[in-house]
Amino acid sequence: AGATYAYLLRAFGGLPAFLDTWTAAFVSLPAARAIMCLAFADYISRPFFDSVNITNASQNTSSAPIDDVDVMPAPTWLIKLIAAICVCILCAVNTYSVKLMARVQDISMVVKLLAIVLLIITGLVYIGQGNDHNIKNFFEGTNVTAARLGSAFYGGLWAYDGWDTVFFGAEEVDNVARIFPRAIGLGMSIVIVAYILANIAYMSLLSADGILNTSVIAVDAVRPVLKSAGALYIMPLLVAVSTFGAANGGT
Repeated sequence: AGATYAYLLRAFGGLPAFLDTWTAAFVSLPAARAIMCLAFADYISRPFFDSVNITNASQNTSSAPIDDVDVMPAPTWLIKLIAAICVCILCAVNTYSVKLMARVQDISMVVKLLAIVLLIITGLVYIGQGNDHNIKNFFEGTNVTAARLGSAFYGGLWAYDGWDTVFFGAEEVDNVARIFPRAIGLGMSIVIVAYILANIAYMSLLSADGILNTSVIAVDAVRPVLKSAGALYIMPLLVAVSTFGAANGGT
C-alpha cells in the first residue's frame, strides 16, 4: 500500500515522497475533486435549463430548428452551489459506510461505460449516414510544435490516470500479486479502447472549434443524432452519474 508515495520513496527517497503526498492531500486531489463536482453540477442542471431555453426559443422562432438553437447553462452561482452539495454528500457517504461508497462506485462505473458506448454508437451512426466531413478536416491547418504536443499529451494523461492509486487498497485484497496485475491490465485495456473510440466519435460529431468552445462536450456531441431527448436528458444524466462516481472514487 502507499501507492505513489511508495514508488517515490523507493526511487528518490523520503523528501520527494513526502512533498508529493503533501501536495496531493492539500492541492491536487481536492482540486481534482472540485473540478469533477463542478462538471457534475453543470451536467445535472442541463436538462432543466436547456429544456426551458429550447422551449422558449421554439415558441419565439418559427423557422429555426430546435436543435440549432443555442442553449444556455445554469447560472454560475447555482452550479457552484450544486457542486458544494455534491462534495458534502460524498463526504457523508464515505464517512458513513465503505460498503455504500463501493456500491455507488460500482453503479457509476456501469453508467460510465453505458455513456461511452452510447457516445461511440452515436458517432458510428453519424459517420454511417455519410457525415464524415468533421473527421476528414479535423486536423486541417494543424501547427505541430513541441509545446503544443506536450500540452495535448498532458491533457490526455488524466484519462489514463489511476493505475498507481489502485494500490491504496492493496492491504485489503487477498493474493495481491495475482489480482492487481490482472486488474491493471484489464482496466487499462478497457480505458484505452473506450477512450480512443470515444475521441473518434467526438471528432466525427463535432468540429475542432466545436470541441474547443463547449463545456459539455458529450451533450453537444450527441445532439445532431439523438436530437432533443437524447441531448437534453439521456446523456447529461449519464455523464452526471459518471462524474459523481469519479469524484467518489478519489474521495
